[in-house]
Amino acid sequence: MKTIVKLFVLPVLLIAVSCSVESVAESAEELNAVTLKGKRKGNCDVIKERPSRNTYFAEAGSSEFSGTWGYPVGDYTGTSSTTDFVLNDDGTATQTADEIVIAEGGDELRTSSVVLITPASETAGTYTLTFIVTGGTGRFEGATGSFRVKNGRYDETGVYHNAIGKITSKGLCDD
Repeated sequence: MKTIVKLFVLPVLLIAVSCSVESVAESAEELNAVTLKGKRKGNCDVIKERPSRNTYFAEAGSSEFSGTWGYPVGDYTGTSSTTDFVLNDDGTATQTADEIVIAEGGDELRTSSVVLITPASETAGTYTLTFIVTGGTGRFEGATGSFRVKNGRYDETGVYHNAIGKITSKGLCDD
């Protein structure tokens, strides 16, 4: 009887052990494939959203600007072209513009903006502003997002503000 038990139980145990080792090995291979895919650098399958802040300065009357922007832009330069300017009945003005921001490394981030200027004065005032990200080149290709400015000011020396917002782009998935 002991011999019969050994003949039947031992093969059953061997089959059970080999099946469980095989399924563990298959599971480990699947897990490794997923882990490697998740750590992959470069053109990844997800779109990353990055919170970001910037500082901005333009000399009075100039369409060129510069500043420092958090990741992913860094120090930047750019140009702005006004597309519309309207004096409002309440003493404010509304300006729309398109901007090209040239980031460290040369990639371009494109935005459109709407500015509410209070009061509409040629010498000094404050403004609020919304930037809409409309795309770009390199890591900003297909980028979207928006930024808000609440503390903009201008005077005879220049235009200054800090902005906060988010950029979303597939090209920002490198880290």
